[in-house]
Amino acid sequence: MIDPWEQDDAEKPPTAGRRFVALELTAENPQDKTEPIVWSETGLKLTDAENFAYAPTSPLTEPQLRYLTLEPGEKTSSLVVFEVAEHSALKSLSYWTAEIPLPR
Repeated sequence: MIDPWEQDDAEKPPTAGRRFVALELTAENPQDKTEPIVWSETGLKLTDAENFAYAPTSPLTEPQLRYLTLEPGEKTSSLVVFEVAEHSALKSLSYWTAEIPLPR
């Protein structure tokens, strides 16, 4: 987790009173599975201590990974960016219904 995250393009700063937070995430379809899985950033949600929930921002990084089918044994990694309240304490990250521990 990179908090705050500063992008290379200074022309697209966060909205006043907000900051960018980036997480490098790896999704993997285990080798012992028989079916492909779909990885999509649309299932991600970052929640702060005040219970405000944030979806990933519009793509700010390259390559942009929005949707990918992973065959058994395949994995992928991407940097996912959220724009959150400037002074909020981050509490949790979830992917659909699964909780993902935040690094401390």
